[in-house]
Amino acid sequence: APATAASAAPEAAPAAPAPVAAPVAPPAAAHHALPAENPPPSAAQYEQFGGEPEPTIEKGNWNPWEHPEPGHYSHDGFMLRLAIGFGGGAVSGRDARWHGAGLGMGLAIGGTIVENLALHVDFQRTMLLGPSHTLAGERVNFDGDISLSSLGIGVTYFIMPIDIYLSGSLGIGATSLEASDGRQHDSHAGLAANFLIGKEWWIGYDWSIGVAGQLLLMATQDAVYDHLNTAALNLLFTATYN
Repeated sequence: APATAASAAPEAAPAAPAPVAAPVAPPAAAHHALPAENPPPSAAQYEQFGGEPEPTIEKGNWNPWEHPEPGHYSHDGFMLRLAIGFGGGAVSGRDARWHGAGLGMGLAIGGTIVENLALHVDFQRTMLLGPSHTLAGERVNFDGDISLSSLGIGVTYFIMPIDIYLSGSLGIGATSLEASDGRQHDSHAGLAANFLIGKEWWIGYDWSIGVAGQLLLMATQDAVYDHLNTAALNLLFTATYN
């Protein structure tokens, strides 16, 4: 018999599993070293929105007048001014005259009616301490003091930003001669005018201190000396709340 067909080829061996690739780590993020200090923002980052850019203000060169804060470093609202200093004056009447050095003081209370313009009640007093006395051209002894007092309504105008002010008031005044033994002679009330020119510096948001020159004038009637004309000139140190 013919030979049988060759036996079938043996079955192929199962293919080996394909090797599994090892997981690949994601690429490391690039590291950028930060600068030791962040640079200041450039002008391009913060541009001016309309208008002209303001000039750069250097450290220690800040001016409150160019960057005002509402209610700060400004003359508005309630006003109180205190003053005290020294100077001198003279009082003259019929055949009599007194003159000498003394002390001056003042108080003003009011408020601003518009910015930098204040309306106030003004009280002023000057004491001539032991003044010289002449009567009919002859020097005589006067053991006492003379008080010059005035009360009026005044205005003060502040010239900003230099903070120089001009102040004046008009009202009534009186002259009082006070002897050391307690006797006192008072004139009748008369016309009084007070003038100040001063300069102040801010020491807080609302307080300022300074110096001022004062001229006080009075004209009063007197039963003994007929009339008394008075002039006093003082240098005052001031403190103002406004």
